[in-house]
Order: sequence, then structure tokens, then C-alpha cells
Amino acid sequence: GLGGSSQNWSALMPLLADAVDPDAVDLPGFGDSPPPDDGNYSVTGHARAVIRLLDAEGRGSVHLFGNSLGGAVATRVAAVRPDLVRTLTLVSPALPVLRVQRSAVPTALVAVPGVARLFTRFTREWSAEQRVRGVT
Repeated sequence: GLGGSSQNWSALMPLLADAVDPDAVDLPGFGDSPPPDDGNYSVTGHARAVIRLLDAEGRGSVHLFGNSLGGAVATRVAAVRPDLVRTLTLVSPALPVLRVQRSAVPTALVAVPGVARLFTRFTREWSAEQRVRGVT
């Protein structure tokens, strides 16, 4: 996380040792890591550093955990190099807030329990074609 270090994970790592090969790293400029050579503290810059580390270690796909800024970085790593990520665990990731697309609202409403039954009740007199048009 922003302002955190690999030490934030030290209490959790022994508890996961039977399931994963735990290894905590400090992002460039955090904890015991020196600042990035290029001065790039962006999520993409940190993701590149994690990818370089994973490639250099040659461990194959890993169980990648991230918290806050580390969660955003882990998400970016998984997006650009899915071959390196077996599973992704995010703890309060610092991800951008995405605005809801208005075109997605009707689809989401149909998924709410009871809405489909209510729609069917109100459209009982409609033909199948009218119902399809009404849903879409």
C-alpha cells in the first residue's frame, strides 16, 4: 500500500505457507527498495518493476496479493501479463471509480431478484416478441 512496505505482510505470510510460496516485495521507493531509476512512481511503472522481478525469478505463475496501491499494481500486472498470475487477491485496492454506463442499467435491473417475475406480471398480455423488445 501507499506508504507501506513488505513488512505489512509478515504476520500473514506464515499462515499462507502451506498454500503458497510467500514472498513479499517492496515497490520501488517503498520500504527497503531504492527509488525507481527513471523516477516513475506510476502504477504502470511499478507494474513493470514487478513483472521484471517475476520474470527474473522464473517462478512461473504466482498467487499475487496486493493492498491499496499494491492492489492497483497487482491488477495491472495481471492485465498485461496474465501468464505470470495464477490467482489475484486484492485487499482494498486503490482502483479508479468507474461510472456506470446507462446502457447497462436495464440489464442489471433484470438480475435483481423478483424483477423478472414483476416484468412478467406486468407484460402478461404482451406477445413474446413484445416482451423481448421490452427487455432489450
